[in-house]
Amino acid sequence: MAKEIFVASVESHYLVMAANRISLLTDIEKAAFLSPILLADNNNNRTRLCANLLAGNRQISTNVAIRICAIADKKCDLPPFNKETVNSWIAEMQGPYTQSIRKKFLTLRDRPVNLLLTDWETLSDSLKEWVLIKLIKDSPSGYEVLLTTILQRETSVTVLSCALSCIQNSSNTDVFNDVISILLKHENEKLRAQAVFCYQEDTALLGILDNEKSPVVIANILLKISTDHELIPLISGYFSHPQWQVRAAAAQSFVNLAPESIKTLKELFYSDDLNVRTSAIRCLNELKMEQWIKENLSAIQ
Repeated sequence: MAKEIFVASVESHYLVMAANRISLLTDIEKAAFLSPILLADNNNNRTRLCANLLAGNRQISTNVAIRICAIADKKCDLPPFNKETVNSWIAEMQGPYTQSIRKKFLTLRDRPVNLLLTDWETLSDSLKEWVLIKLIKDSPSGYEVLLTTILQRETSVTVLSCALSCIQNSSNTDVFNDVISILLKHENEKLRAQAVFCYQEDTALLGILDNEKSPVVIANILLKISTDHELIPLISGYFSHPQWQVRAAAAQSFVNLAPESIKTLKELFYSDDLNVRTSAIRCLNELKMEQWIKENLSAIQ
């Protein structure tokens, strides 16, 4: 009767009463009865009771043990992460308690990332994103082949963005230039904008400026090339751009290029275009040239 009530009831007090009776079963009996419910049920109270009743049970499978660790109120020993348990871990990390079990995974002393990468194509986009940001982003060295493959084959914009975040932390970004050049033509403007900062051929970026329509991408290109003083005349042309993001990026580029850019800034200060003058004044202010502005302000009023 206790088993029937435990399976059928949705009332918490009945579930607890039935759980008390079920707790008297042997470990083998509890594992056989409760494990399927734990893995398949969507009643939070019943599922948590299952986890608590099975905590410490030596007769359970690895995937059940991992699920217990994700939701039990009691402290449980995490199963190791190795060749024998990797599939169970991956299943749970893509299951109904993803956030909880992924946090538990990070507490493991031994968690060889390469085991997660073996069947990369079978992972959900959510898990791919998590692996890239939590396990690879801070130390991308050694994952060049994986990151290159992702940029070549993945269709998820979010996964591609996570891969680019990893590449930005890489000390060997040149090896990605060919695949990143393809992303510079991607239909998603945010992805194109992010790819700009991973690309190592500034000269090639200049060719993109002529046809690029996205102000975010143009702005990022201007910031990326703001180490080349010979490009000051080109960048100055964007002080009059209709989009504020582009004007702001051009201004910041001139700040980055100071003091070589100051002469051109002083010329832009006298422009008839209000946007150009405003951007020039902001740059000069940031470069601590307030006194020069005061002395020459009357000339434009």
